[in-house]
Amino acid sequence: MRIDILEEHAEEASFCFGHRQHVLESLTIDRRSLCDLDERLAAHIDGLVLAESEGLETSGRLLRPDEPSTAFVAAAVALGWSTPDAQKALEEVLVAVDPDSFAAMLWAIRFWPDGTARNGLGACWLASADERLQSAALTGLTAVGQLPVDAIDRVLRQVPGPLLLKAALAGATKLRDRRLLPLIDKFMDHEDSDVRTAAFEAVMMLDPSAARAVALRQLSGDENDSRAAVRALGLVGEPADSGVLSSRLSSDQQPLLRLTLLALGNLGSDHAVQALLDVSTGDDGRARVAGFALRRILGPAGEWVPRPGPVEVDADDADEGDQSWSLDEDLPLWSAEALGASWGKLERQRGGTARMRGGRPFKPGSPLSSPGPGPLGIQHEEALEEALWSPALALRETRGLACSRPFAWRGVPPRGGGSQRA
Repeated sequence: MRIDILEEHAEEASFCFGHRQHVLESLTIDRRSLCDLDERLAAHIDGLVLAESEGLETSGRLLRPDEPSTAFVAAAVALGWSTPDAQKALEEVLVAVDPDSFAAMLWAIRFWPDGTARNGLGACWLASADERLQSAALTGLTAVGQLPVDAIDRVLRQVPGPLLLKAALAGATKLRDRRLLPLIDKFMDHEDSDVRTAAFEAVMMLDPSAARAVALRQLSGDENDSRAAVRALGLVGEPADSGVLSSRLSSDQQPLLRLTLLALGNLGSDHAVQALLDVSTGDDGRARVAGFALRRILGPAGEWVPRPGPVEVDADDADEGDQSWSLDEDLPLWSAEALGASWGKLERQRGGTARMRGGRPFKPGSPLSSPGPGPLGIQHEEALEEALWSPALALRETRGLACSRPFAWRGVPPRGGGSQRA
């Protein structure tokens, strides 16, 4: 195959992965659109895998250790093979790239975990002295549902570095085995903020009431801790927590402000609605997200009267604050007056229900709690909520490949032994 075609496959796959990571936070894009993107991503990866050694060499040559998307492509292509050369290349890259690129490679393993299961590669990595290879093994075993509790127990007792800790805590979140809670608890105060966040999510799945208490304390912590606390209160908080969340709306940290608006939309209390109505009177990204959160609460009971946004300006003339809301620029602006009137009518009819969602009383865990998957930006929270209030349910995967059986059209696997990944 011509080298320029292979390079095009690699570059397009890199672009698709980078774009994918961005849209996972979108409040307008749904899983059907993600499926279209994933089909493109899988097709470009498949083109490199089918080129055999030339594809492997091309993805390795274009790899930049500090560019996560190129590391993702290199890992994905290597996972398509079971040859010793491909496995060696994968291991060499896993231990060499910077942390962000390593995290991107773990995404490839999550998408195609069977690549680590062939020839006992995952078991070999799990027994390795290298923490990155152990992290890769835990990620693959978690993705295929074969992660043993004793493996997580062993890692957490070793108190390893941040990369392995995050993989182990992610596995514990999926396992939801309360025997791990005392081990996880001690990482809530870890010096690495990403580890604290991972530990927080694991504790939330195992002991929601404890997570709520911690969240209320951590609201005044650094930005990462505050963001984790806000997310948790939107899921395990009580209607009374709407007040403390509303006090965060004066923050100048826009990612935190966005999470706070979404958390208020999840709680759906009187106080949350009033706070969101106040924000929705603006004409910036905050108002758009507040409108989205109100739509989750009011549903068809709201009077959704669109209003025009501000006159568009050139990107060079827009200030940095406006640009950081670009993810939400496609959300509509709604008339706050019409929504306020709708809420007044609904408030008189609902009889003091503590929480609302979709225009109806909301009780976490009831069959009506989740009418269907929402936009990508809230799907993970919806999955966590389902699992929190229905412990018998496995935690639903929301960030894996959206296309089912992406290589089913391929009749014959590559000669190197790559599987027909599905």
